[in-house]
Amino acid sequence: MKSKGIKASEIMKAVREQGFRCAYTGLELTPENASADHRVPVCLGGKHDIENIAIVIRDVNNMKGSLPIDRFVELCGMVYKTMSNPATDPELTTKSDNCQQKAAEKPASSATTEASQ
Repeated sequence: MKSKGIKASEIMKAVREQGFRCAYTGLELTPENASADHRVPVCLGGKHDIENIAIVIRDVNNMKGSLPIDRFVELCGMVYKTMSNPATDPELTTKSDNCQQKAAEKPASSATTEASQ
């Protein structure tokens, strides 16, 4: 049975129901950044109908690709956990230490000037 497709009115209803926010990140949706994502990818048996669609930020949809949403969220959590702990990457630790050292060396007057700009 061939899919009839998804109507523009269904997409707009979904966007309104999501409060004009990305279903996955909560970021504001605009016509320029919005994209329809199949929660369960069609290649994995998901249907091409509005019940299987989430309106998301295009970059997020590109990152998700054909992953099921649960696997995508799991991987995002792993990335966040790794990147929020620079000790797991010596190069990140060194860069972080260098930034902290430079901030400590900066005269207080320049920090005040930058903050007021």
